[in-house]
Amino acid sequence: MRFEQSYKIIILALLLLDSCSYQNSPLIREISFNVGWKFFRTEVIDGQSPALDDSNWRIIDLPHDYSIEDLTDQQEVRQIGPFSQLSAGGPSTGHVEGGVAWYRKHFSLAEKDRDHQISVLFDGVYMNADVWINGNHLGNHPYGYTAFVFDLTKYLHPPGQENILAVEVKNEGKKFSLVFWIRYLPRRHTD
Repeated sequence: MRFEQSYKIIILALLLLDSCSYQNSPLIREISFNVGWKFFRTEVIDGQSPALDDSNWRIIDLPHDYSIEDLTDQQEVRQIGPFSQLSAGGPSTGHVEGGVAWYRKHFSLAEKDRDHQISVLFDGVYMNADVWINGNHLGNHPYGYTAFVFDLTKYLHPPGQENILAVEVKNEGKKFSLVFWIRYLPRRHTD
């Protein structure tokens, strides 16, 4: 009988402790950000600019690997699909070409996200990626197989207004793909 009472008290204490810690922990929400990107495979002057007209860019979903897309036919160049004798890496990269490409994502925040810290998580970008939000350079990530995060919060427009996330990728002829998640965190007030 005594053991049963002690057991019930321990269970009750654990439930209370769990409910208290849950109320004080921030609500973290991650959503996939992989659908509806604009893509253009070439160098673009001011590709990060919100004023850039990307209406004719191809719409893609991620993950995406532009180095294995079929190449346009070139006279007197041996190539089949994505494989070309002009590949900078030759056989060490499977004869695929790299180059520069741009990805842009248009999105708006919901009103419920107004007071959140919002960051974008890249699971990997091969290779040498520069990232901008609304024309503001967030940084460069030179490595291809490591995840990285940028905080978007201070450059985001208010809910209902359009934001543009732009990613320039400088692939030196090696494999490339990317997957994104957008992370919403409650803001921490330091008042």
